[in-house]
Amino acid sequence: MNLKHFIAVLAVLWAMSVMAQPSNLIFKLEGTVTDVEVNDSLIACPVYLIDLESFDTLLTHTDSNGFYQFEVNEDGDRLVLPERDYLIRICDYQYRNEGRCGYHAAQGYESTRGITESTRFVKDFALASFNCCYEVPFPWLLWGESVSVLVNENHNGIDSLNFVFQTLEENPTIIIEVSSHCYKELSAEKNRICGEQRADAVVDYLVSKGVDMERLIPVSYGDTRPKFSMDQLKVMSSEERIHAEYRNNRVVFSVLSYDFVPK
Repeated sequence: MNLKHFIAVLAVLWAMSVMAQPSNLIFKLEGTVTDVEVNDSLIACPVYLIDLESFDTLLTHTDSNGFYQFEVNEDGDRLVLPERDYLIRICDYQYRNEGRCGYHAAQGYESTRGITESTRFVKDFALASFNCCYEVPFPWLLWGESVSVLVNENHNGIDSLNFVFQTLEENPTIIIEVSSHCYKELSAEKNRICGEQRADAVVDYLVSKGVDMERLIPVSYGDTRPKFSMDQLKVMSSEERIHAEYRNNRVVFSVLSYDFVPK
């Protein structure tokens, strides 16, 4: 028997073994989700089961004991099938309790390939929390009269932008808001558009450095959140007004969540 015939025989035997597997195999996937620090059960936590061949996705939630299970649906159909690879993923869980307001994403893998007996799989998760009140001390970016010139040699400096970039590199799961404020003697709509252009300029720079665009949420607040009102500006000296206007025309960075999954 040559090598080709030998491989063909093996393929036939493998196919026969698969076909010979009992059709009533029962696979069950279950587990608990807890807080890694205090070991509390996490309630109503979304748990996704993703078939890595078809990418069909099922969703369930943990019960009052932090328990989840994939076995059958309401129609009695089996959810965990033979000869499949699965990704179990937990993300987008927001649970406000004792200073905690969210949890980092987590995931695991399970496979039913080659298993010829009914099997109960157990996959427990212990999630780390984050506090949304925590602020990363990002530097502001300040603008003068120019609408969308990103770096002003007197006030911005490329170091401020690179600090933001470096922080994103060192914390690959954070998603930030790039909030732009534009307070000039313009209409509200023009100030909003000006803010959009500035926020987009910052996002474009960070994306050019390799930051995933999905981690950057640009927002223009226009003239709705000034540090100094027009009435305050009018009574300032020329030097004071220049510095105040730079603070009114700023981009501020804040952390929105800690659950981005790097690609």
